[in-house]
Amino acid sequence: MKNSVAEMLGALISAGISVFGLLEALNYSGQSGMMPQAVTAFAIFLSLIWFVNAAKFHFSGQSEFEFAELRLAGLAKIIGGILIYVLSVRYVGFFTATIVAVPAFAYLIGYRNLKVSFATAIGFVLILYAVFSMLLNVPLPDEAIVDVITRAIK
Repeated sequence: MKNSVAEMLGALISAGISVFGLLEALNYSGQSGMMPQAVTAFAIFLSLIWFVNAAKFHFSGQSEFEFAELRLAGLAKIIGGILIYVLSVRYVGFFTATIVAVPAFAYLIGYRNLKVSFATAIGFVLILYAVFSMLLNVPLPDEAIVDVITRAIK
């Protein structure tokens, strides 16, 4: 498969998953849906830019390399991981799913230092919590890990 075709396909899949995520985020009550809605809308925008750039390259007539099967398998793993992540946000919550997903995605793309991956994920979640809960005073959805963080800070 030509690289540009694979990229257009990847961009469409990414946009589709992001639309699914946006539809899920629109169901969040009040201001708690603000961040997931913004992130997924931005992901849709970036996916569309990715598609347009890949399509422009594809139809420009420039030579391109073939997409290796190994890269397609990696792409399939990433797409599967994204779908699992989006669904897990619905059932276990954004913060909990993110703490698991960041190290998992890092591992999938070849980063093997799990301590750093988990520390990064936890730091990211704590920063998001601080920004939305403490700085912006946005109520966060009910989630066990948010309760743990709230009790630890108070």
